[in-house]
Amino acid sequence: MTDWNEVSSLSDFIEAFPGAVVMLTADSNASILNANSNAIELYGCVNFTDFKVFTGGNTRGLVHPLDINNVNDDLISQLKKDNEKIVYTEYRILRKDGRVRLVSEYGRIINSNVYGSVYLAFIFDDSQHLTRVLKVMEPHFFKIVKTNLDTDRYVVIKDEPHDIASPAKKHSQLLTNFAHSGFVHPDDIDYFSKKLSKENLRSYFTSGNNNMLIRYRRRFGEDFKWVTMIVSRAEEYTDSNIALTFFLRLADDDFLEKNETAHRNEVVSGLSFGYDSIYILDTENVAVTAYRLSTKLAKVVDAKISSQYADYIAANNAYAKAFVCLEDREKYLLQTSVDYIQRMLLRVPRYDVIFRQYRDKDTLEHIQLNISAMDYLDKTHVILAYKNVSEQVNEARIKMAESRTDEILRAVATDFVFLLEIDLATEKEKHYFVYKERSLEIPEWSDSDDFRQCVLDYVNKFVASYDKERFKAETNLDNMVKRLESENYFTLTYDVIIRGKARRFQGRFVLQKNDYSSSKIFISTRDISPKNS
Repeated sequence: MTDWNEVSSLSDFIEAFPGAVVMLTADSNASILNANSNAIELYGCVNFTDFKVFTGGNTRGLVHPLDINNVNDDLISQLKKDNEKIVYTEYRILRKDGRVRLVSEYGRIINSNVYGSVYLAFIFDDSQHLTRVLKVMEPHFFKIVKTNLDTDRYVVIKDEPHDIASPAKKHSQLLTNFAHSGFVHPDDIDYFSKKLSKENLRSYFTSGNNNMLIRYRRRFGEDFKWVTMIVSRAEEYTDSNIALTFFLRLADDDFLEKNETAHRNEVVSGLSFGYDSIYILDTENVAVTAYRLSTKLAKVVDAKISSQYADYIAANNAYAKAFVCLEDREKYLLQTSVDYIQRMLLRVPRYDVIFRQYRDKDTLEHIQLNISAMDYLDKTHVILAYKNVSEQVNEARIKMAESRTDEILRAVATDFVFLLEIDLATEKEKHYFVYKERSLEIPEWSDSDDFRQCVLDYVNKFVASYDKERFKAETNLDNMVKRLESENYFTLTYDVIIRGKARRFQGRFVLQKNDYSSSKIFISTRDISPKNS
């Protein structure tokens, strides 16, 4: 965990952070210790005292009452797996003025010398981000209507130049008139009416969803053309004040074929570099088409996926069965299911799935699957892009292991006469000597870096005659590995003669296993001679 030594540094960091930050005790009470001005403003409070009173001084006051249990379960589950990682969740908050806001939270436990173990919650207002995006998208729609489900009143923000149905005082009546006045294609009327019913809209948006997408055919003059309607939460939305905005844009066959395909190709081309295979998934029809397939993959799924839309579930199952490592298969199929993809893309614009697949019968490689929505508002078309990241994963893990080893060795260096490690793949020895500030200076004992030769040279130069055979037996490389397979570590005490002086040394032998690089044995040696010797 990160260490913070002074209150000022932690407080300054919290206040300087551009988002809302709340610091809580990392225990079952989750009491609020501090909050920056952005957090106080987010909850509609005037100062920290007002904030603590409004929230009750703990995490239960930070989360909407209807979401608190799910949020607690989610965070506890993530922290149980690894309490040092950054956790993520999303929920609603209830402001002091009664408004509801959608937020996402990134959290981490850190260690403070003043407060002890604390939890930092970084909270982002997704509602404001959504409003900004919709304003940017406004010119692309031919009609925009704002309504309130509770009052059933509406206001037309941007009107369409086409003929429309008879106006009505209530929005629900306007939709009914529109659907049954010949403007909606007869085959789409039931779908249109069901999706836009007050009951369905209320249920959908109070369940935490941000946007609803509806595609239907409507009449323009003598012809029917496809229209895309996006229903989104308005800025003043709360669960007791369901304010929604309806955006309509033309999406006829020519538009879909020329513009959406061009847009799709533009988006996908941005992901093309470095990716082996790319698909386009239609989540509404659970269908998939291959934008680009690797030669290897094409052999397996060619019967399932062609240039035309095909069954996504069958194709994905075929891929998982043929390639995905058995230990990762269940997780892969869960995180690539249509339901899971839809839920994740309501929360974030993209996410990655990391898993292992078989390169051949005996070799595994790491694959990164990038899953992203093609459009911020239209989450029905999703890009699935696969690439091999084995080299990057291995390099990162090796660097992490080496960095961790160096930190440990630097931290303990002053406690030992010398330190060394043995790479079991090469049987090479690496030395860490401590000469400074010690009365005992150990001369070099071998010109070789081969461990077996180094042991013989060390024994011949330093180890007392009566300990030589025992030392050689216990430091035999094969014996050490076998012993350390069943023990966490072992120690070896022996006498040495260095520069004519008899000393007693104690070596500690530890095995470190790695699944991404060679395993190593660390040997740390102390001088445990009596002080007067």
